[in-house]
Amino acid sequence: MVLRFIESVGERTINFFSSSYEALFFSFTILLNLLNPKSYNTQTQKNLITKIYHSSIVIIPHFIAIAFVFGSIIIGTLILLATEYSMQDKIGSIIVTFVLNEFSAIFTVLFVTLRSSKKEVLQENALSSVLSGVVSVLTLSILFALVMIMSGYIFTFFFMGMDFHTFKYIIFTAIEIQNIVVLLFKSIVFGFIATVIPIYSATKNIKKNRNIAKILISIFFIEIISLLLLKVTNAI
Repeated sequence: MVLRFIESVGERTINFFSSSYEALFFSFTILLNLLNPKSYNTQTQKNLITKIYHSSIVIIPHFIAIAFVFGSIIIGTLILLATEYSMQDKIGSIIVTFVLNEFSAIFTVLFVTLRSSKKEVLQENALSSVLSGVVSVLTLSILFALVMIMSGYIFTFFFMGMDFHTFKYIIFTAIEIQNIVVLLFKSIVFGFIATVIPIYSATKNIKKNRNIAKILISIFFIEIISLLLLKVTNAI
């Protein structure tokens, strides 16, 4: 009984590391193709434009509306909490850190992933799919952050009587290069992961309903790594 249990654990462990290695190797191969100029032929460019249109441009009206609502509610809540705990001087930093460093990229990749009906992707279309995913998540994350921050002004105007010049000064003063770098980095990585996982699953005939869980787990680990890197950077 014990021997069977040990064998079962050992087999599952080996399968886990084997599948993880295959997934990493597959991701690395896709990444190399993305960086290879020869990969971008006429057909790839046409597929890329079509995919970007359907994955990002079409959804912009709904996306802006959601960003506006979330911005008003969430930033309003952050401002109320900051005021309650006498942290008015940190309002700009709290808003910028939450929107740019944390919320925008995560919400965008989940929105794009859940909305997209992923079909089995052929190998020859993998490059345009991954690149369109990266471009879509990156551009939509930036748009989401801008709309969310601007919608936060509505709350500060009606509930705190803050004029636009003051709000703009608070936000621009709080923004650092680090915030922009984190937003860009996470958006690119999340976009890459959100498209590579479904493509890899299609090549291995893995059930599609597992993709969301894998994407969430990947995002979780990236968040932990990014937080650790930020702590190390700040300490230095």
